[in-house]
Amino acid sequence: MKNICKKIYLILMLLLISVSLFGCEKRGSSSFAATGEKEEHEDDKKEDTVTETGENDKEKDRDKDKDKEKDKDKDEVKDKEKDKEKDKEKDNRDKDKDKDKDEDKDKDGDRNTDKDKDTVSDTGDETPSRISDDEALEAVKKYCYEEYPDIEEIIDEGEIPVYWNVDSSSENEIVVLFRSYTAALVYFHIDPVTGETYIAEFVPGIMEEEEPSGETLNIRDYL
Repeated sequence: MKNICKKIYLILMLLLISVSLFGCEKRGSSSFAATGEKEEHEDDKKEDTVTETGENDKEKDRDKDKDKEKDKDKDEVKDKEKDKEKDKEKDNRDKDKDKDKDEDKDKDGDRNTDKDKDTVSDTGDETPSRISDDEALEAVKKYCYEEYPDIEEIIDEGEIPVYWNVDSSSENEIVVLFRSYTAALVYFHIDPVTGETYIAEFVPGIMEEEEPSGETLNIRDYL
């Protein structure tokens, strides 16, 4: 009886040991499988992350290219606007020049009208009216523009001083000064009644005083 009990005990112990070993092996296999799956899942996540990062970088590059194209378009629009403004300024300058020329023509017409209204003496003979300082100044300007066609361009550039003024005026003579672009001072000595005019020049630093140039004209031809 004792031997039977011992054998049963031994059999039960062996069964318990077998069951325990089987359970450990199963848990170990499950753990290993879970670990492998986890690692594979993490690898998949890493690959997805790398893929998403690459796509994001590509999108950023595309956005940068689009921004560059937009900036380029803006610069082109600005350049076109600047060109338009320059063209407008040029047109305005041309219009101003044409306006000045028209005003000069109107002044010339007014002066010619005044010339036709010269006073008549008691004997019925026409006598020319005395030339005023302003008329003499304008006539000298007109003469200079016709004789020196480059003056208008030089004045517009504004780099070289060119000007006119009435240097002196009396009953018998009007002197108009013209400061030439050559730095010479040109004096127009005008008879205010007949209009007969002779020209004298003075170059500072070279001449001691003004000297007649030998050129004469009738300033009334430019009134």
